[in-house]
Amino acid sequence: MIRVAGGTHQGYVRPNNEDAFYFDDTRGIAILADGMGGQNCGEVSSEITVRAASTYLLQPANGLSLEERAHGAIRVANREVLGAARLRPECVGMGSTIVMALWRLPEVVIANVGDSRAYLLRRGLLRQLSYDQNFANEMRERMGLSDEHLQIMPKRHVLTMAVGAFEQVLARIHTERVEPGDRILLCSDGLSGR
Repeated sequence: MIRVAGGTHQGYVRPNNEDAFYFDDTRGIAILADGMGGQNCGEVSSEITVRAASTYLLQPANGLSLEERAHGAIRVANREVLGAARLRPECVGMGSTIVMALWRLPEVVIANVGDSRAYLLRRGLLRQLSYDQNFANEMRERMGLSDEHLQIMPKRHVLTMAVGAFEQVLARIHTERVEPGDRILLCSDGLSGR
């Protein structure tokens, strides 16, 4: 059995809350989105992202794997955010991160775009399951830079991928077999501090 809970707080930096989430533990869905801070309509883009992805995932699976469903939900969310930005000039440039967990026990699929994260807590050890799509990680992968170099790099937290930022969105997928007692945390960068 899986129990799901959620909460959000605007934090102490910005005047509005740009996080949105949805979960349905009976259908094996948990989604969190975070509007791009400082961008136009960040709270609008995260709401659209969660609504579009959850609406897609609530439709019959039609034999699709969890990974295929995750990719489909993110593609639909991307299309919806791009479409909304075209209709609302004040929202041009809006975007959102997304992280989701889809499960058919014991398998859990984590999909993310941007830097919202998923963690697994198992026997007292916390392990990141998602991949931060930001400048620092791109430099780590492409150039093999050390953590010490990345810590002093300007713009290291700039996103390289976000929902609504590009016509095509690249989601990162991770599959995990969970064990009794495991806990999975989905969070925005406001909690992870990255």
